[in-house]
Amino acid sequence: MSKIIQFPTKEQTISNGYKNLVALFEVCSSKEGCDFYLSIAEDLFNTGKITESEFYTLRRIGRQKRLKFA
Repeated sequence: MSKIIQFPTKEQTISNGYKNLVALFEVCSSKEGCDFYLSIAEDLFNTGKITESEFYTLRRIGRQKRLKFA
């Protein structure tokens, strides 16, 4: 009789820094605020606290939001 072995699946987790910055970009009300949050995203990426894909997504969100204030 055979037995089916269940291997654990790798779940992709989203970092807290990413979640927080997405929420901050939603309530951001100035170009300077967007620039500040973009610099925080870059710092988090450089220190390894967010992934590359999270960084690129945050950068896209921040730049789109910043264009609304230009």
